[in-house]
Amino acid sequence: MNDAQRRIIDLLEKFNNGTASPEEIGELDRWYASFESDPELTAGYTKEQLAAAREGMFRNIRRSAGERTDGGETRRKALRNALVSVIVVSVMTAVFFVFRVTPVFNVAQSSKLDVMPGKDVAVLTLSSGQRIDLNLAKNGRIYLKKGLEITKDANGEISYHEGKGTGQAASEMNTLTTPSGGQFRVVLADGTKVWLNAMSSLTFPSRFSDHKRPVALTGEAYFEVAKNKAKPFDVSTTNERVEVLGTHFNINAYADEQVQRTTLLEGSVRISNQRYQAQVTIAPGQQAEGGDGKLKIINVDAEGAAGWKDGLFVFNHTGIRPLMRQLSRWYNIDVVYQGDIKNRTFSGSIERSYTLLQVLDVLRISKVNFKVEKPAGPDHRSRLTLIP
Repeated sequence: MNDAQRRIIDLLEKFNNGTASPEEIGELDRWYASFESDPELTAGYTKEQLAAAREGMFRNIRRSAGERTDGGETRRKALRNALVSVIVVSVMTAVFFVFRVTPVFNVAQSSKLDVMPGKDVAVLTLSSGQRIDLNLAKNGRIYLKKGLEITKDANGEISYHEGKGTGQAASEMNTLTTPSGGQFRVVLADGTKVWLNAMSSLTFPSRFSDHKRPVALTGEAYFEVAKNKAKPFDVSTTNERVEVLGTHFNINAYADEQVQRTTLLEGSVRISNQRYQAQVTIAPGQQAEGGDGKLKIINVDAEGAAGWKDGLFVFNHTGIRPLMRQLSRWYNIDVVYQGDIKNRTFSGSIERSYTLLQVLDVLRISKVNFKVEKPAGPDHRSRLTLIP
């Protein structure tokens, strides 16, 4: 990294910390307006590559600021404010595409040490105990019995239907389970759509026959609940219960996280925490956190909380260890902390389609160092070691 690159990162850090002078803010504005013409920053890149980098930066702005960038001073101001507000990742992602960053890994060994991102992998377990590997199942009908039909489409989504001409199906409990490095989507019998994140499971009836629609979740899932006032939709986790009529929301209830988070994007939900004997109702843009003996409501970027279903890691002042837990689930790796790893937070977004090394290249700019080791052991999981 040359002196010009270090200067820009120093300015970004000052702005983020509130210590930048008016002159330094002006310097940032001038860089944002003309960074692609600075040979010290962009040597070796074509005009097309730089244009793509700038467009990538503007996509981050629109995602972060929630507004269009129309050009001129408004555009530069939005660029500065949005990028600086997500300095550790989103800004550094932009910097990563403009600057050549040399990885800490041996280039000749990168292909061997790299880890591919997760994919659509899951197992469906029927009430009979039969297990269906959905990654191997062909598109079309994958199950038909007692009036129940389960199909898989070209996008890797499974759907539940009443079988034609076979009578009404009895309600049976099914479980959809994703491994580390997997995700999947299911449309339940009532039309509710569920996105299941890595290392998660959803247990649900093959058809909803009573006055409620109960499902049970471990891990993380995003729900788009089909509206039905006569049948409330209930999601049970280890410690909480979420009741809805029809809405869009995300639940993060991993066992290795200190708190459970329920984030609402549309509608209204009521969360009951059995452990704390507490109950709250949240509105769109709010998140209920269960931890420290109580349920609390905070305002959040709701779209960001569910960004994983759209192919993004979205960090919002996320600590290094929670961030690493996300990477561990998605890339199916073990994470080891070596020495004194300083606690720091990250904000911004990174594509989940990146390989592990590509993600690490971005994070390394924020002075986080890593070592990736080849798989050792029967489960063939690579090991990611954080070093001071």
